[in-house]
Amino acid sequence: MAETDTHVDPALNEEFVRNIRSWQDFRDTRGLGGSLVDSQFVDLDIRNERNPFNEQADISAWLRYFRARVPQDIEEGRVLVARADGLWTYSRAGEGERIPIGEYLSRIVGEVPDLIPSDVLIRQRNLVVDRFHDLMPGSRYNENSWRQFVEDHPPSLKEIVGTLHFMREELIPMVLDVIGDTDLTLDFDTTIVTEDRPFISRVIGGPDRFIHEINLHERNRFRYYPGIIIVTGVHELAVHALQNIVYRRNIRAGNLASHWGVTTIPGVENAPMEGLAQAIAFMLPQLYNRLGDHGRFAVEYNFLRDLILNNDVVILANSEGISDGWIYQHIKRDLLSEPNEVIPDLISLRRDDPRYRAYYNSYARGGLYLHEISKRLDTDEKRAAAVTFLYNTPCTLAQMKTRLDQIADTA
Repeated sequence: MAETDTHVDPALNEEFVRNIRSWQDFRDTRGLGGSLVDSQFVDLDIRNERNPFNEQADISAWLRYFRARVPQDIEEGRVLVARADGLWTYSRAGEGERIPIGEYLSRIVGEVPDLIPSDVLIRQRNLVVDRFHDLMPGSRYNENSWRQFVEDHPPSLKEIVGTLHFMREELIPMVLDVIGDTDLTLDFDTTIVTEDRPFISRVIGGPDRFIHEINLHERNRFRYYPGIIIVTGVHELAVHALQNIVYRRNIRAGNLASHWGVTTIPGVENAPMEGLAQAIAFMLPQLYNRLGDHGRFAVEYNFLRDLILNNDVVILANSEGISDGWIYQHIKRDLLSEPNEVIPDLISLRRDDPRYRAYYNSYARGGLYLHEISKRLDTDEKRAAAVTFLYNTPCTLAQMKTRLDQIADTA
């Protein structure tokens, strides 16, 4: 196999892209829910003429074989092996294998997570409660007050349009200035959809243009609490859309391995990517300060929600001897945004769905690390270096931690 001292054979990278696209086609023709391919950055013509996969076991077999053929004595090879290994684990789950949660998350997300320490949860909950009281003077942090909070500030098309304008005119240029990419072309479009799916916004598509979807389906009405529109705008546009455009440029310039021509859900890249989208406001104080009172509340509440729903509930739902009733009460105690009737589905997704079992946890693991490391990025130069790395470099959770710890420890 012809590889250089630092690069994997391009044929292996192309094989990975072609077969991931064939896996997506396999899912589409069988009506399997949820996309495997997240975003695409290389020519759509790079695909197999005939799908080599007739059943899920074929995909698992290819990933196991592919993983063994990639050189692991170079960093680029180790990353590609990590991607293949995580997807092999996901594919096995797609065959019906019940993989223990520790192994499952360590292979796909990148580490075996623990429950969030109680002092961290208490500290974040207290912060959320204090911010809530500031916005709702004289109220208690309970379901009735939350209902009033949401009813007083329903989402509107005017707010969405205003937020998109604010993103393009102020917040996106702020981020581009930090990463030194002020001339970047913002080739994405925004559309409003009403899909019966558990997302409220997302960026999809590529390679030539990306689509930002805002999902106003009735099932998600409870998630539109005050401040969330600008926070999801930051998440999707100031992070994911910009990140996609930078990745595409870097791949086309030969600065990134071409196996990054497709990203996947789930995948080892999810924790750094979703973590940055969740935590960018903690890493850039100037952005946090421009979100307004409701936006800053939504950032803090969203972080609490990740710690509970996307970490603890994933672990608890996959543990022996812990009932759904107990988990239900754990959620209700701290997360007022989750209606009683949807909580069983929230638990089930995190226990039974191979895709979301890993993907949701990536939000918490990446976001928690970046929330903590942001306290050590104590100069503008360190913050800019960390953020610039993450916008330019898809990576594993371990790679992100290694690089950002180096930046934080710089004198």
